Amino acid sequence: MMEDINIFKLLKSTSTSGDNSELYPKKKYKNIEDVKNDNLTKHDMVSIISTYIEQTGLISHNIEGFDDLTENGIGRIMTEQFDINKVFKNIRTQTPQDLLRDSYQVMFKFHNVKVGMPIYTTYSACQFSYLFPSRARLTGLPYAGQITLSATVTIRANYKNGQVEEKVAEISSFPIGSFPIMVGSNRCHLKNMTKSGLKEIGEDPTDMGGYFIMKNNEYAVLGLENIRYNSIHTHIVGKKSNEAIRTEFLSQPGGAFENSSQIKIRYMTNGQINIEINSTKLTKKRLPFYIIYRLFGMTSDKDIANTIVFDVNDNSIITQNLLQIIHTAFHLADENFKPLIDILERRQIIQLTAERVHKYIQDTAYRNNDNAIQYANEDLLKTLDLIFLPHMGKSAESRIRKLKFLGLMIRKTLLVHLKILPPTDRDSYAGKRVHGSGVSLAKALKTHFNIIHIKSILGAISRELKNNPWESITENTIIDTFKNSLTASDLNKAMEQSITSGNKTIVIRRQAATNRVSSNQIERKNILNFYSALRTVATQNSGNASKQTERADKMRRVHPTYLGFICIIQSAESGESVGMQKQLAITAGICSAGDSVAMKLYLLSDPDVYILDDVSLDRIPKENLSFIYVDGELIGYCKNAHLLVNRYRMLRREGRIVDPYTTIYWKSITNEVEFWLDVGRLKRPLLIVDNNLEQFDEVCKQAFNNKKKIPDSIQFTQNIRLTKDHVVKLVSGAVKFIDLVEEGIFEYITPEEQENCLIAESIDELFRNKHNLYLRYTHCEMEQAILGLTALISPYANHTQPARVTMSTAHSRQAGGWYALNYPFRLDKNRFFQFYNEIPLVKTITHKFIPPNGANIIIAYTSYGGDNQEDSAIVNQASADRGLFAGLFFKYEMIELENGEKFCNPDALTTKNMKPNASYEKLVNGFIKVGSTIQFGDVMIGRVAKINRGKMSGNNYLYTDRSIVYRLQEPAYIEQVIETRGANDEQFGIVKLRYNRPLRTGDKMSSRSGNKSIVARMVQQSDMPFTQSGMVPDVITNTHSFPSRMSIGQLLETTVGKICAQKGSLSDGTAFLPVDHEAIVDEMIKYGFRFNGKERMYNGMTGEHFDSAIFIGPVAGQRLQKFVLDDEQSVAGSCPTDATTGQPLGGKSVQGGLRMGEMETWALESHGSMFNLYEKHHIDSDGRVLYVCRRCGNSAVYNEFRDIYQCRICKEFADIAAIESTKTANLMREELAASNVEMTIGLKRRQFEKYG
Repeated sequence: MMEDINIFKLLKSTSTSGDNSELYPKKKYKNIEDVKNDNLTKHDMVSIISTYIEQTGLISHNIEGFDDLTENGIGRIMTEQFDINKVFKNIRTQTPQDLLRDSYQVMFKFHNVKVGMPIYTTYSACQFSYLFPSRARLTGLPYAGQITLSATVTIRANYKNGQVEEKVAEISSFPIGSFPIMVGSNRCHLKNMTKSGLKEIGEDPTDMGGYFIMKNNEYAVLGLENIRYNSIHTHIVGKKSNEAIRTEFLSQPGGAFENSSQIKIRYMTNGQINIEINSTKLTKKRLPFYIIYRLFGMTSDKDIANTIVFDVNDNSIITQNLLQIIHTAFHLADENFKPLIDILERRQIIQLTAERVHKYIQDTAYRNNDNAIQYANEDLLKTLDLIFLPHMGKSAESRIRKLKFLGLMIRKTLLVHLKILPPTDRDSYAGKRVHGSGVSLAKALKTHFNIIHIKSILGAISRELKNNPWESITENTIIDTFKNSLTASDLNKAMEQSITSGNKTIVIRRQAATNRVSSNQIERKNILNFYSALRTVATQNSGNASKQTERADKMRRVHPTYLGFICIIQSAESGESVGMQKQLAITAGICSAGDSVAMKLYLLSDPDVYILDDVSLDRIPKENLSFIYVDGELIGYCKNAHLLVNRYRMLRREGRIVDPYTTIYWKSITNEVEFWLDVGRLKRPLLIVDNNLEQFDEVCKQAFNNKKKIPDSIQFTQNIRLTKDHVVKLVSGAVKFIDLVEEGIFEYITPEEQENCLIAESIDELFRNKHNLYLRYTHCEMEQAILGLTALISPYANHTQPARVTMSTAHSRQAGGWYALNYPFRLDKNRFFQFYNEIPLVKTITHKFIPPNGANIIIAYTSYGGDNQEDSAIVNQASADRGLFAGLFFKYEMIELENGEKFCNPDALTTKNMKPNASYEKLVNGFIKVGSTIQFGDVMIGRVAKINRGKMSGNNYLYTDRSIVYRLQEPAYIEQVIETRGANDEQFGIVKLRYNRPLRTGDKMSSRSGNKSIVARMVQQSDMPFTQSGMVPDVITNTHSFPSRMSIGQLLETTVGKICAQKGSLSDGTAFLPVDHEAIVDEMIKYGFRFNGKERMYNGMTGEHFDSAIFIGPVAGQRLQKFVLDDEQSVAGSCPTDATTGQPLGGKSVQGGLRMGEMETWALESHGSMFNLYEKHHIDSDGRVLYVCRRCGNSAVYNEFRDIYQCRICKEFADIAAIESTKTANLMREELAASNVEMTIGLKRRQFEKYG
């Protein structure tokens, strides 16, 4: 196992003769003054980003992480994490032999682990077939592969006389359950298939995968934020607590698939320093810090203090303050550990501690048994070796190293208390990791496998040993017991539930378990929305984060460490998800785990590095030594940390010794050098800036020594090594991006290391300060890299109000487009496929990776007839008739047959409960005919259930009707009818519906600049305004939206688009590219337009020209998938009401009504519809009929269904009247009555008309 490697022993065994030349940079670079790249522009930076994405992919981090799990992770989890060794006390006393045995030891190891590819069973043919994603979507089968493994089971009988008898069983390959397979991964059938092959099986050839298929839906496992393992996190606790400072540390040895162990250090307000170790083997008790030291053999208080202050003889203020706190803490403990304060004898300390923290010790039996005491003592030390800071080692040899590290943790805790060090920034990405699908699913698998299989196996073997004599247990008995306890279906359900339930708590075998996977169902509204879902980063427990606290507000804000890694624009507009669902920046990715063992060996063989065991603690402050960590493990010290860091960064740039994705971070405030190769680090490429500072300094020194002027022939120069030739070759494919990394032009930076960087904000900024000695840079930014793929779709986004760009990210993700090219072969619910989509005249970098969503439309910015007030728009009816924003809308109805049901055409002679007012005429073999049009009241699926003949009551009916009737007013076309079977051979039928959805009044549109509008009116083309050239706009938008929304990017897009339309070319409107306004004006004049793009227009209804010129031009418009037709289906004169409140229900799912908000109320008021308002607000929503007795004024009992009307007071003399009242008034009467206040109602006396 990787974590059991003693790196210090390994170093000694592999030590060489001392040649360390490999540890120093060798590559000679061209003088930076000779690099000629003044012709580089910001457009070249966009080209580099574009080519980088083409070569690395947008979702490669998802697939790489999952492949690592299936290729290596699952095997390591099963073989290393589940090495089971359990002891059961013998409780059998039936035979004399049973009395001789003391206990049984059960051990089993797994090996030969394999993860298969997705298959399914054809029950009719009893054979296995390959399961492709298309069939998984259609049938609801989980796209999962079988996990098989072998096991070696060993059972030992321990006799009271010391004799041991052993029985071993080898279990050959057996399945334990299925594991979800990511589409596009190495375990997917689509991997490496050609485009023609994908088309043949009904798959989209442009689909890159990265998602899972469960229950007929696609799911994306989100990147989940986690705190960094093996890192000290110190926080100041609130004033209401008795804790002053709390330090948390998650220790994880090895790679991403190992188990972790948590410890907490608390500095209490009364001066105590406590340590809590979270482990199932120990009770959660807070140990005084000195107890841990004494358990590990360090009993001297001076030695303990030295691990914290490094030198107790140091007279500095900091050391003296620390010593004062430590001295106080040595004499404090909780009540449980007070007897141990003055005990220094190690064996006694171990025994007394074991009594207090060991989970299974019984005091009365334990203290009288020397063997039990010895066993408990040894078990405590073994347990602490395994769970206390395991990243520093798991053997007894590593105890002193652990104590040194513990002292360092306590030191940082106290320095935060003394306000010398700041507390850990919870929101900084320097202290976070993003765990993708590979790590998240590994955590879920470990949890579910332990609950479902390990506990079942141990329980089954324990029962077998209890119920049967040892002599009767054979190898076959062990194998049968082992296999019979396995329930693969439970693991299938648990893993499926982990993905489909999001981040909610799930139930496994009636046990609630925290879901370790954060996922979302993918809504394929368009391809951009699909990519956005796969590049989402979620914050843990975001659903429980309240907006009402200061912490909840702070965690949602943009943090400076987001820059370049997390898009600073995209977020939910409102609700709990604001700032909690983030998006990766366009060049950002997630690192896989590197080889930390090799890195440690290189560092420990470096002559500038002092090995941890060889350095006395007092040397640290005396020689100002820096601490060196690799993946959080303290391995040694060094002098001149900045030189060591610079040297290893140069080795990384040369591609030697150091992995290109290694994080090398110098934390100057604590004088620590950190090397990180763990999984989950965010990475991004940055241009390296070199300079000639050394040569310039040498010339300056010589001139100063010779008392001469600095020669003009040399000046300070800083520059990047990228040239125009590099860009041309990269775009043409002659070189790969990795080649530029190996040449030292680019390097990958993580959030920690970015804190050591001085980054020029753009290439122009770098060139302006090329010779500025006082403003030196280490790297150069590519400006577009700070935004995500979705935010970059907005043209000239840096000219638009940021909040409006945030809205544009939401609009672009719900715009109509081509959500999948294989849409005819898919089953999608509520999906819109737009017919005509055009590449925008003003495109951005995003359009290179997604198909277009929308069309170029001519927009006139003016008020026309008053119908486009606020955010409304007027649309040319002729444009809609020609197919503008028109498309198809898909739904499906799926019915699963229950026991005794079948699909057929119900026969009225043998079937009862036939649907009234329903038409069965279009049914063919139980399903509506493909190609027919379905109307309201038509039966879609004919389904009957067989009646139990014992309950026929003498009639001739054999079946009862359970058919599905179409209940929508909108007619639909029957696209497809499918009758198939599911995962458990259940039969079900599917009817796929297709709707024609042209643009109509009430639908929503938007531009890519976040300017949304609702179609207020469709106007005939003859009534639309037109220009002098006869051009008629498609849409008229109100100009008053621009001063408040400040979407200046749309105005620029309109102007530039007007020029592009005349030139017949496309323009690049990617954010941060320079805009030459004077050149735009010159182009406008060149093509005969006014300088500001305005034109004279004429009223289509009168033919007169407008008094002012109108701004008009082409814009890329989008139709949002919020259809007024769907809302119309839920509008009715009446609806169900709530049984408790009596209020109308809301929402389409319950056939409820629409909520009337403030704006709807104002609209009705403006039209003078006050009686309508009164009816809706009072009569329909709150109106009640109240029955009151005229004689006594009390409420009467009434039941209108059974015609019961009576007064319990007046009885037969009652005179009951029905009066109009409200729920509010009635509720007040009932609450007064509950308060013992009687309220009677006085009614007018009856009045009778006189006749004659």
